[in-house]
Amino acid sequence: MTFISENVIPGNHGRVFTIDVKREIDLDRVKNKLMKLHAISSVIINNEVYPVEMTIQTDRVIAVKTIQEVMNSMGFHAIPKEGFFEI
Repeated sequence: MTFISENVIPGNHGRVFTIDVKREIDLDRVKNKLMKLHAISSVIINNEVYPVEMTIQTDRVIAVKTIQEVMNSMGFHAIPKEGFFEI
């Protein structure tokens, strides 16, 4: 594991996660709960693909594990997609 794979790096690119959330109301709950974390500046949900993708942008470094713990506390899972930059 590297620093980049274990953390969400600040900036506009963000980090993409696949999530197992299906209902719109649950997507809103997830977004609101994650936005309460101080480092997260935006949460973008793409529910037009399967599995649902969530892009998290931050203004400081935050551990992927922290995001996964928040998701797990709500009964959902978040798996970071591999790769940091699209080529």
